[in-house]
Amino acid sequence: MVLHKLLERQLKKVKNPQTGEIDLELLLALISRTYEDSEMLHATSERAMQLMSDELNAANAAIRLESEKKISQSDKRFEMAVRGTQDGIWDWRVAENKVWFSQRALAMLGLDENAFADAGIEKWHALVDPDDANTAQEFIDMCLRGGEHPAITIRFRDTYNNRHYMLCRAQSIKDEAGQVIRVVGVHTDLTQVMAMQEELRKAKDKAEAANRAKSDFLANMTHELRTPLNSVISLSRMASESTSDSERRKFQELVSVSSELLLAIVNDILDFSKIEAREMHLESIPFDLVSTVGKALIPVRYMAAGKGLDFKIAFDCGGPIPFMVGDPYRLGQVITNIGSNAVKYTAEGTVSVITEVEVDDIDNSAGLTIKISDTGIGIPPDRQKVIFEKFTQADTSTTRRYGGTGLGLAISASIVELMGGEIALKSTIGEGSTFVITLRLPLAKALQPEGGIDTSATQNEKLIPVEDARVLVVEDHPVNQIVVENVLRRFGFKSIAVAENGKVALGILKQETFDLVIMDCYMPEMDGYQAATEIRKSEAGSDRHLPIIAITANASVEDKQRCLAAGMDHYTVKPLVERELLKILAYYVRIPEMLQPAADHEFRFTKSDGSIPSIDLSFLMNYSNGVVATEKMLVDAFLVQTRINLAQLEEGMAKNDAVLWRRGAHTLKGGARSIGAELLGRMADRAQELGHADKSIQKAKLDNIAAEFLRVEAALNEHLSKALSGT
Repeated sequence: MVLHKLLERQLKKVKNPQTGEIDLELLLALISRTYEDSEMLHATSERAMQLMSDELNAANAAIRLESEKKISQSDKRFEMAVRGTQDGIWDWRVAENKVWFSQRALAMLGLDENAFADAGIEKWHALVDPDDANTAQEFIDMCLRGGEHPAITIRFRDTYNNRHYMLCRAQSIKDEAGQVIRVVGVHTDLTQVMAMQEELRKAKDKAEAANRAKSDFLANMTHELRTPLNSVISLSRMASESTSDSERRKFQELVSVSSELLLAIVNDILDFSKIEAREMHLESIPFDLVSTVGKALIPVRYMAAGKGLDFKIAFDCGGPIPFMVGDPYRLGQVITNIGSNAVKYTAEGTVSVITEVEVDDIDNSAGLTIKISDTGIGIPPDRQKVIFEKFTQADTSTTRRYGGTGLGLAISASIVELMGGEIALKSTIGEGSTFVITLRLPLAKALQPEGGIDTSATQNEKLIPVEDARVLVVEDHPVNQIVVENVLRRFGFKSIAVAENGKVALGILKQETFDLVIMDCYMPEMDGYQAATEIRKSEAGSDRHLPIIAITANASVEDKQRCLAAGMDHYTVKPLVERELLKILAYYVRIPEMLQPAADHEFRFTKSDGSIPSIDLSFLMNYSNGVVATEKMLVDAFLVQTRINLAQLEEGMAKNDAVLWRRGAHTLKGGARSIGAELLGRMADRAQELGHADKSIQKAKLDNIAAEFLRVEAALNEHLSKALSGT
């Protein structure tokens, strides 16, 4: 085309414009030149094309290298990003059904790098927890429909069959025809998060349960406190407004009863507060296990008798039960608490306490197991694990039906734990429960006096001879006055005075000189604490110090501290344990070495067949030391006082006088207990609760008490008849 155009331009040059003729020579010359120019132009064009091709190839090579470099850098960045993330990435090429998993995704499920080589989506499905198979299939179907899909949690199983919670997200990629050709997904392991959420849920549920329990406890505690507190306030006002001495005494007696109930509740709260604040400290002193268990079970056996339950106690050691080192008061508190619960939740049947001791001579210790069993209502399995927690009872109806603060078992479990032991529980609904206390305690060679006082033979010679010592007994109960006086005379004391309360005692001390005072803590007019404080005030500024031994029914560490704070030197507990009193007296008077106190009788509650005797004569013989005249004096005092009490019960029933009824039952209980009439004492204890009962119920109870009293009276008279006749 280019050559033709060149020829046309050359023809115009050789044509004569006038004639129109063509100059052939000129034409040939021009054509020749034109071809030469054309060949030169072609050569130049080819050269230019070659140069352009070379440049383009070089440019393409440079571009390709740059692209490959950028692609390589991009791949490295992607690989680093994939490895650095905590998420697992997977890529499913749908048409080929090939699934690629990142190393992190494989590691999440414990798989190696070759686990998904040439694997399809079926392998992914195989890792899904069977419970989530349908959910996983719905997720894949959603991916195949295309687009971006919402996150969904699917559970997977790893190679160790552990369950993993995975948050799954995916993005589908389509071709130009709109078909899904790839699905790219991300797995985020939520297993730890789910575990934390579960722990938080459990903690939340537990906190809410504790809060509900505490609310129930506070509501119950409000009721438990308000009832005796209202009684104290109302009765105190009524007593202050009364003009009748007998009526005032009735009100005062009821105030005393309500105060004792209130004090018991407050003591529970204080004990629990000390445990919560980690301020409860245990004593570590030698103690007599038999005596400790026996005294702890005294209120329990009274409760059992009042409900008509069989009560059994046994010791199993395979030999003499040794003395141990520990906190006898706190151990007794645990036994009383659990034993009282056993009686409370048992309507009929038996409550038994079995104490087993296994001595280990190698490490000089003893394994102690105390099993407290009942045939009561039992505890549901789901409540047995929480029954020892604070504010907890078997169910909320328990509080409404049986009362209580819900702190007893929590306190008991904490005390046993502080002692290094544990409490176990076995229970069946409707059949009863067994609480098992296990401890290991050091052995003590013997019971030693407290306070580190020197009681050696040399020191003993420096003491006042027992026959020269003067003792003032301050006690308001007539039977207890006789008991203490006779025990002291048995120890060799000859000069003994008695005062019925602290006020009378202070008057006597102003007139006479004594070497010892044995002081009851709770008395009318002036109690032992006040009297001890006044005695110490009178000694201020002088070198005089009159030893005071307290007698109290509450032998806690707090009571001991209160005694010491009031100025008392020692304390012992009720009912009186001779060996403990003798141990304290040995601080101040010289006791003959051959004098040995009789064994304790607190644990002699039942016969070998488990029945309860009408009278345990060992009490009477122990207190009288076998002196018939003393026995007769005790029996006569008991019989006279009991007849008075029976008359009070009858009068209280006839006049609907609950105060008089309760006073008669209360006094009868104390007298029967001191003389060893266990069953009669239990019946009187139960009668105290019937002050407002129907007359028919009171009459039936009174008849039973009167019948039992006749049996006791006959047994005592028979014993005295034989003793007086020497048979």
